[in-house]
Amino acid sequence: MFLYRPFFNLYKKLIDFYETRHVRKMKPFAEIKGWKDVPYIDDGKRDHFLDIYHPVGEGNGHLILDIHGGSYAFGYKEVNYIFNSYFVARGFSIVSMNYSLVKDNVSVYDQIRDVFAALDFLYSNRTKYGLCFDNFAIMGDSAGGHLALMSDLIFKSEEARLYYQIDRLPDIEIKRVALNCTVYDFEQVEELARKIVHRSALAVIFSNRYSEPGFLKANNPAQYIKNVMPDPLFISSCHNDFLKKHSFKLLDDAIRRDIPHRYHFEPTMKLKISHVYNLLFPESLEGKRTNEAMVEFFLLDERAV
Repeated sequence: MFLYRPFFNLYKKLIDFYETRHVRKMKPFAEIKGWKDVPYIDDGKRDHFLDIYHPVGEGNGHLILDIHGGSYAFGYKEVNYIFNSYFVARGFSIVSMNYSLVKDNVSVYDQIRDVFAALDFLYSNRTKYGLCFDNFAIMGDSAGGHLALMSDLIFKSEEARLYYQIDRLPDIEIKRVALNCTVYDFEQVEELARKIVHRSALAVIFSNRYSEPGFLKANNPAQYIKNVMPDPLFISSCHNDFLKKHSFKLLDDAIRRDIPHRYHFEPTMKLKISHVYNLLFPESLEGKRTNEAMVEFFLLDERAV
């Protein structure tokens, strides 16, 4: 593992550099007001900052918590800024959060607990930051989709709450969950990683805990969804998404279990329209089409999907 750490850190820096440069080249879709780098856990760590975006002018009364992706081990909220601005332009308020990135014993378990710390903070400070939870949704891409779906399932599953040691749920009702090129079956992600990297490097991606008995299963939304019903789902993917099998499996489970859902698949063969394309290329025809489908999904009447 120690041999892989320097290479992984270099890869992380290259990805961060590319994504930062890519985002800076694009103009936001809307003028935005709000707050930046608000600590939801008061420990001074960048991992525990969030941004709050409101439209300038009248909003539509909907609030979305957005959870970025990044293979659990890298990424940050600023990469999603242009993507988030698309929804602000349509009248949504957005909260974009950082979370603890995987290292040593920091794992997806801690990331999900970070989401609940953020939810607690936001609800407790809703008046201060002008947040309305009447129409609240959670959205995530890639690894962030895993965190978003798992967070929704925790509201439904006593088993999950016991595992994550969440004694008290925030007084929030989630109305919608949007998952872009999502991770769904966490155990299959580990199997995929074994094929790509040497086994000794897996701890860099999944933390030292990945080999604990039951760890992958306990953090796997595909396990909990067998017994509890999530809130209505939006599932998107595309032909060149390397995780598209996860979206297919989630769609299959949604159909078999009669889970309310909307499915959006981009069949284009364009190479740049690949993983999280609607986030990295929101100005593209395919990106706009997917994001507009999400807007429609969020604005549907509560009883309709």
